[in-house]
Order: sequence, then structure tokens, then C-alpha cells
Amino acid sequence: MNEFKPSKILAVGSVNGKFQSFFEKITKINQKNGPFDVLLVTGEFFGDSEDIEVKNLVSGNIKVPISTYIIQAEREFPSRVQLKIQDLDTGGEICENIFYLGKAGIFQTLQGVRIAYISGTEFSEDNEIDKSFTYNAEDIQKMIKTCSNTSSNLSSEILTHSTNSSKPNIDILLSYLWPSKVQKNSSIELQDKITSQSLLIKQLCEELKPRYAFAGKGDVFYEREPFKYTDTLKVGPETGTDLTNTIHFTRFLGLGSFESEKKTRWFYAMNLTPLNFMNGGKAAPSLLPPNTTECPFENADYKKRDREQADPGNMFWSHNENQQRPLKVPHKGYVCRICNQPGHFITDCSQRNNRNNSGDQRYQQPGNETISKSDIQIRCWFCLANPDINKRLIVSVGDDVYLAMAKGGLIPKKNEISKENPSGKEDHEDYLVPGGGHVLIIPIEHVNNLYSNPENINNAAKKDQENIEKINKESEKYIRIISLLYGDYDCVPVTFELCRANDFHHTFTQVVPVPKDRLSNVREMFLATGNADNLSWSNTHKLEDSKQGYFKVSIPDGKAPLITSFSRGQRFDLQFGRRVLALVLGIENGEDWKDCVLSDDLESKMSKSFSSALNQAKSRYELENK
Repeated sequence: MNEFKPSKILAVGSVNGKFQSFFEKITKINQKNGPFDVLLVTGEFFGDSEDIEVKNLVSGNIKVPISTYIIQAEREFPSRVQLKIQDLDTGGEICENIFYLGKAGIFQTLQGVRIAYISGTEFSEDNEIDKSFTYNAEDIQKMIKTCSNTSSNLSSEILTHSTNSSKPNIDILLSYLWPSKVQKNSSIELQDKITSQSLLIKQLCEELKPRYAFAGKGDVFYEREPFKYTDTLKVGPETGTDLTNTIHFTRFLGLGSFESEKKTRWFYAMNLTPLNFMNGGKAAPSLLPPNTTECPFENADYKKRDREQADPGNMFWSHNENQQRPLKVPHKGYVCRICNQPGHFITDCSQRNNRNNSGDQRYQQPGNETISKSDIQIRCWFCLANPDINKRLIVSVGDDVYLAMAKGGLIPKKNEISKENPSGKEDHEDYLVPGGGHVLIIPIEHVNNLYSNPENINNAAKKDQENIEKINKESEKYIRIISLLYGDYDCVPVTFELCRANDFHHTFTQVVPVPKDRLSNVREMFLATGNADNLSWSNTHKLEDSKQGYFKVSIPDGKAPLITSFSRGQRFDLQFGRRVLALVLGIENGEDWKDCVLSDDLESKMSKSFSSALNQAKSRYELENK
């Protein structure tokens, strides 16, 4: 396969027989965010009765817009469906565009995505479920061997496929039950307890090492941090590319039920490059993201287990320890200006290091020395390409920006904010917002300002403007999510950004929680302090040339942002924003971040605490904006 095209996949939890409203919703999602190649159902697809919706579905009266693949959960299939399928072990077509995969096995989509699946629940002597809907250790071993050697041909939509590699290279694992102990090593807390977890699914996940693992048991949405393996992987056999010794990881997601009373999130969408078609160019494997944890399964003791080590996975570490940047897939329409190909940012281009003699963008340093953009990124404190970046503080990575806790942050306390309680006190539970709340929103690409002015620019600058607009759009979304989080603790976000007028500056936005009862003081304090520093304020900003910098603060009081500009030669206090907000919050010595630095251990605890709260706020935001 010479041409690379990521597969667009939608996974959902339990449908519970609500076929009419479910596929109407799927149709809208597909029209708005698709088209999707495949829809995967990992929970209960049918309800507990033989109602009119089952009849309408089987007879083709309900439109199914996407090729849909289901597994069996705990319920027995309706008699109409059993008559259509005939053999529940091997699976079959239920109606147009809906396929039951079968008891256990693997199939490959037309786009090359390899999906391992297992229906039912783990066998137990106390289990009242029909044994035909259960699996045991022997079934798991058979499945592991099946995944390692072959794939099934289920229908014309599914391709028979075999490779010379004995490695499974599984992209997705579908099961109804959660793997046992999957929450181990995770900082994300479950809101609802999952009562039935499976040691056998735990074993299967560890052996197959899928890129994604989905489970539909319980009406719970849970997006765990990625977890890595110690084994390495060879990917890309179908491209002729030898990408060996690649460390990889799994993303596990528990999905909720469609139209549940709890309004749990029930879907997850992704763009996926099959492991077998990855290569060093357009489909280069991603690197290990900063929030990756140790594997929760390794060194586990399984009953009746004859364990053979396997390799595959999802996203990856480069074997080169100097490369620690997670590769992100840009939005549709983004084209790399180095190789003129889509699918990666400029900073991730495989041809980047070959451009020094043929056009790598270079910048002037003091003393007339020049430096390439790629070298700037390696040295920059905020570029993910820098091998020395403090990954401990990173709490979320998006498409165009990532979030990191501010080192030496301005942190309001639960108790009355006063000079007797300076920021930096070593007390994890004393902070008003989980993790302290002072967070940085940082563009993944190295940009020195966030000012978007699409008028009167040449074609070369238009792409930069498009990137800035994407950065601003995702930043605004994160601010709305953070605002939800802060609101639970009677705080609001005050944001400020500083653009220094040189190419080496990597701009970012600082977000600080301010108690609502102090919000009325913020604008007045910025104006007064700025006037004392002889700053000229305005509500608009016009970037006249590249030698001009600016400071901008946004206050959620219904008024326009405050903006002040300065030239490259003009002196500006880089700690101005901190200085003002430290006064508002009453944090002694808050002006200088170095005076507020916490211990490494406390920083780690607070980052995990904020990350957990942020994920919960993100789920709420997505539910409210479906």
C-alpha cells in the first residue's frame, strides 16, 4: 500500500435496543464529523425484549449510515436475529450495514485496521449466564494464536489478510468486560465503580497490546491515560519500512450507554493509521505522550496461563532517547511546507533535518549568527521537541496546543488568601482548585505571537495565519473547559499572554484562577499598575511589524481585553501579569515564579490532581456541546 489514508472510526458503548433514535444520532454525527469508515459497538446492542424496533431493524426499515460491527454482551440475541445469523460462534450479517462479529477472533477492515474482538463475559461457576455467552482461559489462548497468525473473512466489507510477521499488530480490541486492574497507575478517578472486571481480558490486552481497547460494561465513561509496555514492535510491514524497536502503548476507554439517565458520554471518534501500514514518512508512528503511565498489567499472575510475550500497540517512543516529542495529527487541510504533504506538522517532518542546505528557515541571532527553526525548537523551553522539557507538568495534549501546570504558579488557597499563606506552602490539600489551577496553554508549534490578522498578507503568511487561528480556536475551547472546572470552586479564569518581539520567543497563554469575590478588583489593579509603569492601554491591537510585541489580559467581567504594545527596544516587565495578580490574590513574593517553586513530589501530585479534574470538566463540556 503506497498511499496512506487514516481510517476514521467511531466507537460506542451500549445501545440497548434504541435503534431508531440511535441511528438518527449517528447519521447526524456522520454528516457533521464524518464520513466514518466503521462504527464499533462494544456494549449491549439489543434491548431485553423483542419489540418493534428489532423487527424494523432486521427488515431494513431503519437506515444504518455506517458499516456497523457488534459483539455480544450479556443478553441473549432476539430470536429474529438468531435466525438471521444462524451460527453465533462465527457471526454474520444481521441487516444491511450491521454485522455480528462472532464469539472471538480478528478481522481487518478495507482500510487495513485490524480489530480483535471477544463477545460475552468471563466464565464462572457462579455465573447464571448461558455458557455459550462466556469464555475461559483456553478461549483466550486460542484467540491470541489466532491474532498472531491470521484474520477472519466475515463479509465483503472485511479483508482476509496475512503477513510474514508472527506479531499480532492489533489496532483495536473490543470486549464487553473491562480488563481487571486497568485503573492501576492511573491518576484519573472513576466516578462509578465497575463491579465486573475480567482477569482474562486483562491477559488478552497485555498479550495483544492493542493501540486502543474499548469496553462497554456499565454506564461509565472512562478515558484512561495511555500505558506503555517494555516490549518493542516492528511496524509497517505492508510499506516495506523496517521500524523496529519501537516502544508503544495502549489507550483504554470505557464507554457509557446511549440515552442513559446519567447522560454519560457514550461515543469516541478517532483517526487511525493501521500499524501494518505505518512508515517513516506520511504515516510515521507517534511518540509516547507526556501523560503515559507504566503498564497496569505487567508481572500479573494469571490462572492457567502459558504466557508468550507479544509486541504490538498504539502510539510510540522513538528508540532514540533524544526524541521525546509526541507527534500530533494536524487538522484536515493542513499541509507541511517542507515536503508539501498532509498528515504531520512541520516540526515532525522527516525531511526537516535535510533542509539546512535547501531552505530550512533560519533566524538571525545577536552577533549576526543564524540558527535554523528546528534548532530553536530543540533549545526552546516550551517546544515538545526539547529533550529536557519537564513532562511532569504536562496535563493535556490537544491537536494544536498542550496544557502544562505553571512552575511556581500563583495558587489561591481554600482558607482566606493572605500574606501569612504565601504560594509554595507544601500542603497538597490546601489549594482552592485541584492542583492549584495556574495552567499554561502552549502552542505545539513554535510561534511567537497569537495575533491573527488575515488582511493584507501574502500567500506565504496565510498558512501561518491559518495555524494561529487554529491555535486560538483550541485555546478558547480549553479556556471554556477550565472555566467549568474553576466554577466548581467559586473561581473564574483570568488569562494573559505576552508576545516578545523576536523569533526565539515561544508565546503561551497563562490561566490563573481568581475567586469570584475578587474579580471586581482585577481590571482596576491592571489599569493602575500599568499606568504606574507608563503603559498605554487599548482594547484592540494592530501588529504593524515583526518588531512589535504586546501584552494582553482577558478578564471575565463582560468587558474587552486590555492590550498594550511595545517595540523590540522598549523595556517591558516580563513578570507584569504575575505581579498584578499576586497583588489581587494577596500572595507574598508571587511576582517571581522562582520564589513559589514547589518540590518535585508535590508538583507531580498537583499535576495529577489538576489533570483528573480537567478530564472530568472536559467530559462535561463535550456532553453539553454535543
